[in-house]
Amino acid sequence: MSRDPTHEFSLAKFVKQTLDDPMVKLLIKGSNLTLVQFQTFLIDYIVSQKGLQMNENSRKMYSRVDKTLVSRGAFNRTLAQATRNIIQSIYTVFLLGYVEIFDTPTLEPFIETSNELRSYVDRLRVSMQGEDIEQEGAIATLAQELQNTIGNLVKLTRLRPL
Repeated sequence: MSRDPTHEFSLAKFVKQTLDDPMVKLLIKGSNLTLVQFQTFLIDYIVSQKGLQMNENSRKMYSRVDKTLVSRGAFNRTLAQATRNIIQSIYTVFLLGYVEIFDTPTLEPFIETSNELRSYVDRLRVSMQGEDIEQEGAIATLAQELQNTIGNLVKLTRLRPL
């Protein structure tokens, strides 16, 4: 099957928009994924979900939004690191739930919080189109609320700021 350049362009655009999102930046900062690991995982996920046919050269082209090309091996190593970190994070949530540091050993409260966060940010973007300064302030307030929510889920009285 031949490559369709429109799919590649939209993939690159989507990845760039995702990485430029202030909330994504905030969440990456607090996660155990590096920006490069997240970007690589995101590319691989989108390609596999959309069923895009990408040869190795086009995959390398998208492995870095900043136009830095990497080898297939480097891309695959970064993808393996990201996948391992994600799996370890899920095990950590289950462990903390099992020993009752979290209220529950399930991911449901975290997924619910994530959905609420997404919904709030989407509403914020619609209401503040073009008002970057106000949006930055709202994102900072949301970051504090997110930290408080995570603290409540984890039953800790003090969390290190993001």
